[in-house]
Amino acid sequence: MPKTTLEKLEVLVPRLVEESHQLREENRQLKKEIKALRADLEKSHKEEKKLQAKVEKLSHLEQVQKQFEKDQTQIRTKVEDLLQGIEKIGLTP
Repeated sequence: MPKTTLEKLEVLVPRLVEESHQLREENRQLKKEIKALRADLEKSHKEEKKLQAKVEKLSHLEQVQKQFEKDQTQIRTKVEDLLQGIEKIGLTP
């Protein structure tokens, strides 16, 4: 005996209500997860900016160090030249 439209609705409506509850719960969980992920993303962006600033500072310090090493080499060469000149004129014992 075929079911009437009312009997079909009596079966379908409770299922739809249950599915609606499940979807709302899933939606709530997903919104919560999105909020957490956005917070993590914001935190990551802030950390990235801090790290970028540190990288830039380190790069600058490396350039300064290279310049100091170059200056040190030039000074050493000049001092050695001066000492050789002093030795040539006999001012050292």
